[in-house]
Amino acid sequence: MNNEEALGIVETTLREQHLSKLQVMVFRQAWEEQSYYAIAKTSGYEVGYVKQTGSQLWQLLSQAFGEKVTKSNLQLVLKRKAKELDRKSSVVKISHNSSPIKHYPVQIDWGDAPDIAPFYGRNEELSTLKKWILQDGCRLVGLFGMGGIGKTSLSVKLAREIQGEFDYVIWRSLHRAPPFEEFLEELIQSLTISQDIKLSHNFNHLILQLLTCLRMHRCLVVLDNIETILAPCDRSGGYLPGYEGYGQLLKCLGETNHQSTILLTSREKLQEIALIEGKFNPIRSMVLTGLSEKAIQDILRIKGDFFASTEEWAVLVERYGGNPFTLKIVAGTIQYLFNSSIPNFLESLEEDTSVFGDIRYLLASQMERLSDLESEIVYWLSIAQKPVTFSELRTDFVPQVSLADFLEALTSLERRSLLEKVTSTIKKKTQTLFTLKPLLMDYISNRLQEEFLQKLYS
Repeated sequence: MNNEEALGIVETTLREQHLSKLQVMVFRQAWEEQSYYAIAKTSGYEVGYVKQTGSQLWQLLSQAFGEKVTKSNLQLVLKRKAKELDRKSSVVKISHNSSPIKHYPVQIDWGDAPDIAPFYGRNEELSTLKKWILQDGCRLVGLFGMGGIGKTSLSVKLAREIQGEFDYVIWRSLHRAPPFEEFLEELIQSLTISQDIKLSHNFNHLILQLLTCLRMHRCLVVLDNIETILAPCDRSGGYLPGYEGYGQLLKCLGETNHQSTILLTSREKLQEIALIEGKFNPIRSMVLTGLSEKAIQDILRIKGDFFASTEEWAVLVERYGGNPFTLKIVAGTIQYLFNSSIPNFLESLEEDTSVFGDIRYLLASQMERLSDLESEIVYWLSIAQKPVTFSELRTDFVPQVSLADFLEALTSLERRSLLEKVTSTIKKKTQTLFTLKPLLMDYISNRLQEEFLQKLYS
């Protein structure tokens, strides 16, 4: 259901009452999850006046629908109303061509999904994911990438845009690492909320009960922050002790036929997906890279105006790999310490590292998950300061390790989204070169300098 269809239901319900032009604008943009600030900027009205108009609108709709309507539950109320009209076989004309009311979910549970409005960029990624899920019928889809790259925001944006194609939409964060059976029981209960179902106490039977739900109904289940249940320092991508059931569940959901989609986000690629994914398989994955310069400018300008040339914007975005989280942190520093001047900030970086504050914490938390061999490879790549071939890296690497261990460690680093691969053609021969993400390179270089100084003065 789009905003025009929803507006049609509102106008039909209100009958002789009519919304003002500003009320219509607030409704449409609130439906698209725009903030009051964004609506005010688009309409040219003061934010306070837009909020007052919104408050009056929600009161009017609450009286018309007989239940409390707010900016945050607007979609849920309208889709429930649409279902009531559909059940009564009422034909509601909601657009110029009188298109019928679309299907919408029976049950939506956003859990602790964050508010992502406004959302910029990722149009190509959204289109690809929609095709995988809605056209290709993918059962298991993974979104992977470095911390802060925007996996969670993209998962919420995608789920909100395609929710009308599903009977159930469930969004869950695994940030607090819930025990497997507790998680599974809660998920089954969420998918059988209108049914009297007795949960099994047997691990395997619980998985079968979930599969039954996913076959009976078309469900979209989003699981965010999967990396929190993965074992640190494990190059094979294993799970924390007691959490192995998650791996068994995901393997089953990927290999077993059902009509639902499980969407995962993680900083580290899961073995269950890596082993069975494929271009023509119903299991696929996407590794997110940095946002475009235009998208980053749009995001940062929400915080305020910045002074920079086109070239300086490009340098800033490239320096931080287009990572929206780190660039938001940097934006605050530029505002408060450099009077919103990007060139002044960039000039200061020539003398020191670009890693500070929460950016340092983000990278340190990812480094802590590496095995000893992975850490050593990362340090060597940092020392090289340029992309190197596999043979160059292994030849120069000290201490010497077996080829099997070296391949396993390099694969694990790529799975953790810490490596960058560069293709180079020399004398008509194409070869793959390896290096680190720019921000990680800067962080490791700075760490090496600190360790050297500590040894020097100790």
